[in-house]
Amino acid sequence: MAKATNKTEASLDKPLFSLSYDLSAQLTDEAARLLAGDKTRNPASVTSYALLVLIVIAALAPATKGNVPLLVGMVVVEVILWGLADRWPQVQLRKLRHAGLDTALIPADKRRRTVAVYEDTLTVTSPDAAETLRIADLRGATLGNEMAVLAFANGSYVLVPSRAMSAQRYRDLLKHVGAVKETAKK
Repeated sequence: MAKATNKTEASLDKPLFSLSYDLSAQLTDEAARLLAGDKTRNPASVTSYALLVLIVIAALAPATKGNVPLLVGMVVVEVILWGLADRWPQVQLRKLRHAGLDTALIPADKRRRTVAVYEDTLTVTSPDAAETLRIADLRGATLGNEMAVLAFANGSYVLVPSRAMSAQRYRDLLKHVGAVKETAKK
């Protein structure tokens, strides 16, 4: 039984993937823009467009044509959604900051992050703390050209900048955590 414990400890000591980077405001802003996506993926923008179509239909439909309070209410909601759609990157940035990635609150010497990926867990270590996340709890991954943002069920976000490792290791790490699917070669 002691050998199994030693084998488990040995496997925990050696991660499958490891990377280190310094958390910066630029990196957090880049992650927020990546999470916000373009206008076609922005939920506030999509809802705004859908409501705009409903306003036109309601204004032309005989049953609701004269219902001014309904139309005014729909226009007010449309304006609010339109404003939210324009501020969606700031909403995503605020979400990242609340998740502990606010560089204004972290001293410069405490911004180093080390991400170690094991078979079924991922450990993010900073000078002050370490957080272990189960890969099975990965809620979603947003991929960009320069980085990936991994969102976990507990509200944690892990930034994986592609420049922190080789291109092949970066792709392998994303495949391991399930952020990208294996592609069959034909």
